[in-house]
Amino acid sequence: MAEEQKKITVNFQMEQDLHEKLKALAKKKGVSFAGYIRMICNDAVEAEETKK
Repeated sequence: MAEEQKKITVNFQMEQDLHEKLKALAKKKGVSFAGYIRMICNDAVEAEETKK
């Protein structure tokens, strides 16, 4: 079984229109906004690691 990762809180600012678009995309996928941001970040890391 995978080891439980420690969770941290990340705060940052973004444009309101981008936030609204991301919230709408998250809703389409049936996940929370935070969950969608985590998905995007995981995908980006995977893509970068695959390049190497």
